[in-house]
Amino acid sequence: MDWPVQFEKEVAANPKGIWSLVSEYVRGPALIKIEADDAKWKYSKADECTADGDLLSTISTQACILQGAPVGALIGKIGGSTAGTGDGTLFVVGRICIIELDASKRGPLYLTINDELTGLGNNDQKLKVKIFIKPNPESTVASGSP
Repeated sequence: MDWPVQFEKEVAANPKGIWSLVSEYVRGPALIKIEADDAKWKYSKADECTADGDLLSTISTQACILQGAPVGALIGKIGGSTAGTGDGTLFVVGRICIIELDASKRGPLYLTINDELTGLGNNDQKLKVKIFIKPNPESTVASGSP
């Protein structure tokens, strides 16, 4: 598949705020593919994992930003702010995901680590991610500045 918009970003496990802004504006209809490298980041001083998260973590996934997603997993949000967890549309990224945006989905694209809000301060390391955006043929989609 041809992905006409491509750029790379680093996502810190200890962001300023809750989310790292990776694109100022994405608009559907479009497909967005996000790929993370195989590096590890720390969701606590002693525990690390890849973007797929740690399925053996003793932290309850119900206490994390995206409930039910693995602790330490790379997660995303479209819309809302860098400080919100209930605004926008949240989704699990892991090491790779493709999401389809309908015409009503638009806003900034954010990424972060799935952790307890009070646990972000002791996280460390970064992941490199590639973001690809493919507008649907029936629409001209503007994407944010990478």
